[in-house]
Amino acid sequence: MHPAVRALLAPNLGLILAAPIARADIPETINYQGRLLDSEGDPVEDNTYTITFSIYTGLTGGTAEWTSGGQAIAVENGLFSYTLNLGPTYSHLFTDYPNLYLGIKVDPDVTEIDPRTKLTSSPYAYHAQVSDGVVPDAITSDEILNGSIASNDLAPNIVMTQHIVDGQVRNGDLDHNAVTTEKIQNGTILLEDLGDNSAAGGDVIKFNGTNWETGGISATPIIWSGGSTTHGRASSWETYGSDGVDFNTAAGYLSTDGSGVFTVQTAGFYRINAWMMWMSSTYWYGQVMKNTTCIHQMQSLGNGGWTVTNMDVTWYFDVADEMSVKCFEGSGTGYGFHSWNSLGKHSRLQITYVGPPAP
Repeated sequence: MHPAVRALLAPNLGLILAAPIARADIPETINYQGRLLDSEGDPVEDNTYTITFSIYTGLTGGTAEWTSGGQAIAVENGLFSYTLNLGPTYSHLFTDYPNLYLGIKVDPDVTEIDPRTKLTSSPYAYHAQVSDGVVPDAITSDEILNGSIASNDLAPNIVMTQHIVDGQVRNGDLDHNAVTTEKIQNGTILLEDLGDNSAAGGDVIKFNGTNWETGGISATPIIWSGGSTTHGRASSWETYGSDGVDFNTAAGYLSTDGSGVFTVQTAGFYRINAWMMWMSSTYWYGQVMKNTTCIHQMQSLGNGGWTVTNMDVTWYFDVADEMSVKCFEGSGTGYGFHSWNSLGKHSRLQITYVGPPAP
């Protein structure tokens, strides 16, 4: 059995004239566009259908004032278009009758689609009544073809979160830089969410003040190592000398004349590590100096025998600043420090350039 068929005018189609006409003209043709749906509300199959159009003076019953006879009309996706050619014989219908109705019958159905469509003039521009007089909420999803609403049919910001199915927004749907820190919940980014930024095994990612960069982890090398070749025997503060050298790669960073005073050539943080044997029957002091200011001090009571003390401090020095290590033995008869020797025993001073200050 042939499915029940009904016609539906798309809101922006309706009945339109093939060409504009003057008010005094009487139309002889009407271009009708419609859609055929089956009893389930789906478009009928693509095919050629025999369709008969008739014009009546009443919504129901009565005899047709004009009929097209059966016309073979191609239907695609339910849509069809047909020009009703009334000719001069029947064009008077639009002036003689205030209300005209269009009936449509699709073979092999024996009855017309119910209800008929009312035709009106404004003037002589005939269209379906619903085409420009749709009441609120009259058009529901059942009357809209799936996939027929394009993005430009939507008003700005009309699609909100409640209209989006969870999990349907993909990476390709997001604009570049659309996700900012305000949209990320604190504590939700895990280590596995971070890219490797081209880092290799053992590398660290660090900020150089302008960009993030990668690099290996390496120990900061000692740039100067040595000490005093003579004992410290003075009964006053005495600078630990730098005339004995284990190695010196401090060019461009530090300079020294062997007196134990180092002049800074590259600003930054320096680590000063000094250890030494001393002897006193009373007490002993050791200080690390920046220019004339003590930045680190050690003190101990002496027992008359040799004692080992270590001083280790990291400090910031600017260009032209001076650094040195000083010792003081309280009895006046002991040793403020034992002399350096190449075997690394007794005393030693080592200096490391740690790096520049944070930007």
